[in-house]
Amino acid sequence: MANLKTSQFPNAGTLDGTELFGVVKGGNNVKTTLANAVLTNPTLAALASSGSIPNLNVTGTGTSVAVTHNAMIGGNLTAGGGALNTHLFSGYYIGGATPLFCLSANVFGAAASSSLGATYEFNVNADSMDATNANGGGSYGSFFGHTLSAGAIGGRNAIGILLDQAGITAPGDNQFYVALSAIAQGGFSAGGTSGFGNSKGNLFGFNPQTYLATGSGLYWNEIVGQEIDVGVQSSVGVTRKVGLKIVQGNGDAVHGSIADYAIGLVNSAAGGTPPGWNVGFTFGAPEGWWPITSTGTMIGTYAATIGGGPSMAAAYGIDFSAVTFGTAFLKSTGFLVNPSGGTSVSALTVTTSATPATAAATGTTGEVVWDASFVYVCIATNTWKKAAISTW
Repeated sequence: MANLKTSQFPNAGTLDGTELFGVVKGGNNVKTTLANAVLTNPTLAALASSGSIPNLNVTGTGTSVAVTHNAMIGGNLTAGGGALNTHLFSGYYIGGATPLFCLSANVFGAAASSSLGATYEFNVNADSMDATNANGGGSYGSFFGHTLSAGAIGGRNAIGILLDQAGITAPGDNQFYVALSAIAQGGFSAGGTSGFGNSKGNLFGFNPQTYLATGSGLYWNEIVGQEIDVGVQSSVGVTRKVGLKIVQGNGDAVHGSIADYAIGLVNSAAGGTPPGWNVGFTFGAPEGWWPITSTGTMIGTYAATIGGGPSMAAAYGIDFSAVTFGTAFLKSTGFLVNPSGGTSVSALTVTTSATPATAAATGTTGEVVWDASFVYVCIATNTWKKAAISTW
């Protein structure tokens, strides 16, 4: 029996013949490299510091691979087969750009079921902890931290995710390739009861936060909560190009009882009164070029190409009735609508002629129509007057 106990694995036992292999670091200058390895239903395979398995094939079930710092695994993980689970033990200083931990795997075969599958998992299977006193009143299932110290040079990305279609993929049912997918779901009570003000619990699918801390002599160029970059290079055909799409999920059947909107600009009331935004939505910005083509539409609609849906109808096109405007509700060159609804225009064109049948014809106060001989004004409900027009 070989004793596996070391300073890095103090609780390791002895080999009893059931393990496929176990590798640990036996000294400061020792590293282990296996050119090829095959794991079939093993209980544990442990790879020590500075070691590598460049070609690891994992099949079967119950597979667990434990890896210390600065170790690398590469190879094949058969879909529907084993699970390649990695555990980073207490780390050591690794200078320069050498990664603390690197996992590489090739996935092939066919998924055995419709259940969620992953080649690399961080998973909290059960959480019944009381996190009330934690920072922010909650805890993290997985946390990735990156602290920049004095003297750091160059930009940083705390987390980088790359989904690269490096070859022609097999045709299927219009596959979706997503670099980052986040799902938040709730199916039980969070302590709320029926009635206004009695609901409890807030479920977020994505919540990026960006702050500049208080301090003198800080002159940053820009702070951005989230930037979405979309680009299609030349000679590529694409049917739809979208910067941001908000889609009601399958099964959505209930409106919010107080608020129900797709996009909202809201300031938090916590931590003092925020200054507010100078512009709510902008087309164009000082750091970029004008984004709309000369034949484009700044705000518009597209007719649905999928049949069976509701008609394109709405109660209001724009409703700002709850806002008090200091100068004007709407402004463009030669056109202005003041806060009271008064309209100033450089020219007014009524394109369609109409003639009231009688002076008591149906009409709304202020309505104006015309024909070849008269201009008609409705001065009260269903009450018209006219003025003759002539050449000169």
